[in-house]
Amino acid sequence: MNADTVIRWFLPKEERFHELLGRDTQNLLRAGRLFAEIAHAQNLEERRVKSVHLKAVEHEGDQITRLIFEALNSSFITPFDREDIRSLAMALEIERMIREGRGETVYPPNPPWSNHSV
Repeated sequence: MNADTVIRWFLPKEERFHELLGRDTQNLLRAGRLFAEIAHAQNLEERRVKSVHLKAVEHEGDQITRLIFEALNSSFITPFDREDIRSLAMALEIERMIREGRGETVYPPNPPWSNHSV
């Protein structure tokens, strides 16, 4: 057994970053599928319902991103560079926000042709 193996054995294992980034990626995939469903919806009511679901998925993604940043702030040793983790989490968040914004463009929350708000 070499010294590198012994040192790695003593270092804490931070698996939560892999788990959180995996959850965040799955969340983004769900947002992408919902956006595609909104774009292909046959009627406005279906778009409205899916837009509400997209907002919920985006909110869930916000919570996951918050957990990633909390983990970064409370970890001394990370599995890879902390700036890379931060950049990856922000890129996923920005992409999710873009999808949500485009979903609202496809079905605006208060379309001018409706008399009620969503």
